[in-house]
Amino acid sequence: NHFPMSRARLAIGLVALLLIAIVGGATLRRGERSFERVGQPPLPKGLLELPSGERLFLELADDEQERARGLSYRWALAPDGGMAFLFPEASPQFFWMKDMRFSLDILFFRDQKVVGVFSHVPPPKNGESPVTVGLPDEAIDLVIELPAGAAQTLGITTGTIISPITPLR
Repeated sequence: NHFPMSRARLAIGLVALLLIAIVGGATLRRGERSFERVGQPPLPKGLLELPSGERLFLELADDEQERARGLSYRWALAPDGGMAFLFPEASPQFFWMKDMRFSLDILFFRDQKVVGVFSHVPPPKNGESPVTVGLPDEAIDLVIELPAGAAQTLGITTGTIISPITPLR
């Protein structure tokens, strides 16, 4: 009599593990550019080639709605992925980690030059207010968010000059 109950529990457990693997266990590999924007149209994509020769594949948030949403509600970024926030006019910009689930490096640019790097900016813990970062005295025309630690790994520091982002189709 115990065997059928154990078999049922085993089947339920296996189904649960399979669902966890499918839904939450997927990992992003180098070169993957999909961010799973559930229920949302995909953003335009761009390629950023760094002075080191490394390539980053960026989603381009170029309107107010997309800049406000940013990477909120996402689970991860590919190691060579990120999001670029393009501003029509340079002005002081502030970014917060509202509804974020992972840490980021946030880079602030003016005329293709890095003017500020905030590394390992953490998501809020339950009940905490989100961290806000920005440069109040700098006019910014581009902000790029990368996986935490990427700026150091890629050698991106204040003063680094990048080439323009190339739109991808």
